[in-house]
Amino acid sequence: MQVELNWKLLFKYGMIYREVMYLSRIDFCQAFNFGSTNKLVNQIFSMMKDSNPNIFKLRCPGPLNITNLYIKTGTMLSIFPTGDYKTSFEWELENKTFTGSFEIIFSINSPIKDTFG
Repeated sequence: MQVELNWKLLFKYGMIYREVMYLSRIDFCQAFNFGSTNKLVNQIFSMMKDSNPNIFKLRCPGPLNITNLYIKTGTMLSIFPTGDYKTSFEWELENKTFTGSFEIIFSINSPIKDTFG
């Protein structure tokens, strides 16, 4: 059974978050077990692994227990401008059955001071 990951990155403009990146229907188990040709997907998994090295010692597909996930300073790609962000992870089965989600809210202090858009 295929497990798909949908990922969104939102940038905070004033009081609201607006979507600036979206990756949909990533074969989570394929990327989980063998990596991905998408550098951003590899970066996301690398940040999760840095936060909790045991997160990827699970069998895929199978239960994914994510607690106390944090992003270490310096692990985010330097292409993102300074600001507040929210990232959303959603998992679904290939038949589009929703299985779970979580969000992370974080700030980046970057040499890039521009904003998206």
